[in-house]
Amino acid sequence: MRRGFQLSSLDKYLTRPIAIATHLDDRDFLAQMEAVDRFTANMHAYPGRTFGQLYHRFFRVNDLADGVLEIDHRCIDLADVRVPVLSIAGTSDTLAPRPAVHAVGDLLPNAAEVRLESAPGGHLGVLTGRSAKRSTWRSIDEFFGRHGSPARQPRETARRHLRVVA
Repeated sequence: MRRGFQLSSLDKYLTRPIAIATHLDDRDFLAQMEAVDRFTANMHAYPGRTFGQLYHRFFRVNDLADGVLEIDHRCIDLADVRVPVLSIAGTSDTLAPRPAVHAVGDLLPNAAEVRLESAPGGHLGVLTGRSAKRSTWRSIDEFFGRHGSPARQPRETARRHLRVVA
């Protein structure tokens, strides 16, 4: 998995030593790089066959584009989702670009609320980047502050709200 992320942004991988050398006095920058390194080092790799299936179904065929996916003779339909959903796209994510991430809003017609947001960062940087604490994690905190944990709330059908936040 780590090699896959490195290849997805090869320019950053190759210029990494220069970036470190030019930011030796920037503790926040170095801490962010360390956080990403720790995160990727602890990622579990997908077994070869699983990765091949995911790649084929989500990248080559775009199996979830209509909101319905069959896995192991079980149909998953995003129209069945009734809980509030928060989807955050990284503004510089090349693996899951903003239009692809925000397309989920149209696939959740029965969700109580769909909130589509964008935050600075790439595929991992949106969660671990230097501004993630002020952007992504603040949005997540606010979202759960409003809605709580779905596991703790009784199921009720609320009016659907779709908010796109830039």
